[in-house]
Amino acid sequence: MRNVTQGKFLLACSVCFLIGWLLGNGRPTSLLADPTPSKKVASLPFPMSARLGGNLYLQTSAEYRACCRGIYKCAELRLETALERAVAKLTKPAVVMDLDETVLDNSAFQTFLYKNDLEYTDDLWADYEENYPQDVTLIPGAKPFIDRAEALGVAVIFISNRSEHYKKSTESALKRNGIDAGNSAGRLYLKPKGGTSDKSARREAAAAKYNVVMYFGDNLRDFSESFQAAKLTKDATPEDYLKAIKQRASSADEAACHWGIDWFVLPNPVYGEWEKLIGPDPTAVLHPTSMKGKVPAP
Repeated sequence: MRNVTQGKFLLACSVCFLIGWLLGNGRPTSLLADPTPSKKVASLPFPMSARLGGNLYLQTSAEYRACCRGIYKCAELRLETALERAVAKLTKPAVVMDLDETVLDNSAFQTFLYKNDLEYTDDLWADYEENYPQDVTLIPGAKPFIDRAEALGVAVIFISNRSEHYKKSTESALKRNGIDAGNSAGRLYLKPKGGTSDKSARREAAAAKYNVVMYFGDNLRDFSESFQAAKLTKDATPEDYLKAIKQRASSADEAACHWGIDWFVLPNPVYGEWEKLIGPDPTAVLHPTSMKGKVPAP
C-alpha cells in the first residue's frame, strides 16, 4: 500500500481530516431512561454545554455528511487501485475499522446528556452501550464502503473500545444497520474486561491473521499509540500544553505518507484524544489574530 503513488485522494482526505480535527470534541447521544448521575465520572475539559456546537455539526450539517462520504469514497477508490496494482494477488486482504464515530453514529447519546443536563460518565455510557443498540445509526458512507470492500473479497475487521461484556448489543447495533456481524470472533475485537484502551495488541492480532491494507478511525490512536496525548501534571502551564499540542501535530505530519493512502480519519468534533491537551483554560491554547479589541460605544 505504501508504495502506491499518492494522488489527489490524499489531498481530499487530508482536508476532511483537518476539518474534523479542528472542529472536534465529545461523545454520542440517545434517549436513555433514568438519567441518574453515576459514580464513575470521567475527567473532561469541557462541560456538555460547550459540546453542543460539535453535536449540532454531526447531526445537522450537510458538510459533515459530505466530508464522511468523501473520505469513504476516496478510500474505496484507493482500495480498488491497491488490489489492481498488487504485484501478486493479495491473500486474505482486510481493512481494520474502529466503530464509534467511524462506523457507528452515537450522537443521540450526546443529545441525551445535553437535554438532561448531565455530564458524561462511564456508567451512563455503559448503560447506553448495553441497552440502546436501537439508537445507534451509521456514519454516512460507511456501509457503502464496507459493502464494496466485501464485494472485492476484502475482510472487514472491527477493533473497538466498546466492551466485550456488551458484545451482543454491539452485534445487534451492527445487524440492525445492515452490517454483517457473522463470525464475530474473528472480526470483532472489543475491549476485554479489565483491558486497556490501547489497541496495539488487537491490531497485531488482526495483522497476524490478515493482510491489512487500510485502517479507519476518528481518533489517531486508532492507528498508532505514538499519537497518545502527553500526560501533563496538574501544575502544567499553558506553554506546556501548547508544546504538547505541537508535538502531537508534528507526529501527525510525520505520518503524511499514510493519510489518504492506507490511513483514513473520520471527523469527530465532539470528543477524542486531542481534548486531553486543552488544559483548564481553553482560550490559552488558541491563536488569535493581531486585531485590536474595540471598546463598545457608550
